[in-house]
Amino acid sequence: MSWFRVLKGSVLTVGIAVLCFLPPIVHLVTGPLSPLIGGYFAGSRFGLNGDESAIVGVVLAIAGGLLVFWLFDAFSVALVARVFFAAFGALFLGVLGGVAAWVGGRNSTQRQDASGTGA
Repeated sequence: MSWFRVLKGSVLTVGIAVLCFLPPIVHLVTGPLSPLIGGYFAGSRFGLNGDESAIVGVVLAIAGGLLVFWLFDAFSVALVARVFFAAFGALFLGVLGGVAAWVGGRNSTQRQDASGTGA
């Protein structure tokens, strides 16, 4: 396992997930799909294996959960609601991002093996 690949994949996944929320109107479609888009892109770009993809999913879950908790805190939402939505957001982002990173990494590895350029 390469920690540098995991770090690059995590940063790329979180960055793409955040960027998918920015464009007006388009974010209604890309926002919910952002962990899938970011995870798949990072997994295929860096050829992440299952363990590395799981770590990327955990990093995305922690980042997303903390962001949701902080945003709800800024609007003075009750603590129970903050915890619930942060946990739901973390689970949603982590699972989708990790699975997509695994699928992207697996597809990348299969393409490299088929072309004979795999390690």
